[in-house]
Amino acid sequence: ADTTLRLWCAESGAQMRIFRGHTDAIWSVEFSNRSDRLLTASADNTARVWNVASGAEVLRLEEHTNAITSASFSRDDKLVGTASSDNIVRLWDSQTGSLLQSLQGHTDFIAFVRFLSDGARFATGSFDNTIRVWDMRHLNRRGLLSIRDRELHESSRELQHSLQYNRHEIRDDSDSETDDESQETDDREHTDPSLGEESDDED
Repeated sequence: ADTTLRLWCAESGAQMRIFRGHTDAIWSVEFSNRSDRLLTASADNTARVWNVASGAEVLRLEEHTNAITSASFSRDDKLVGTASSDNIVRLWDSQTGSLLQSLQGHTDFIAFVRFLSDGARFATGSFDNTIRVWDMRHLNRRGLLSIRDRELHESSRELQHSLQYNRHEIRDDSDSETDDESQETDDREHTDPSLGEESDDED
């Protein structure tokens, strides 16, 4: 790898600009949603934000301890997510370069990070054979991701209660149907004259 990023004209194939700065292979590149910036992830353990018009390096994101395999802008371009072979995904302020949060959970090389279309979540895929979806709707005032375990627990309890209720309801319906069938059989035995005739013949 020559460690450079190159911008090409899609129509003519002409090279428009070369972005220099990375010191190892570049593994991913993405335009911002406004197309005014580029985001790169590199084996030099950094992600970098570039100005498309000038080619200047705007931000350098340095906290990962191993190669950054993937980097992505949020839908509003305010955040950058980075994934790394250090098994950690990190969230950054795309304007200041400040690290907002480091998220652990994967147990192997993280191959990609992508923000979802709802703007509130992002997904990561890893060589630990899992894809994880992370929710950003619970950011506190310090910008750190706060997972509200109590709400998740309450939701889990409500789901369990609902399932138990449904099981009881199904069981009650089944018992009711059995009782109805038994009643119908009794009614036929008392009202069907053929049953009595068969009994007389046997006598």
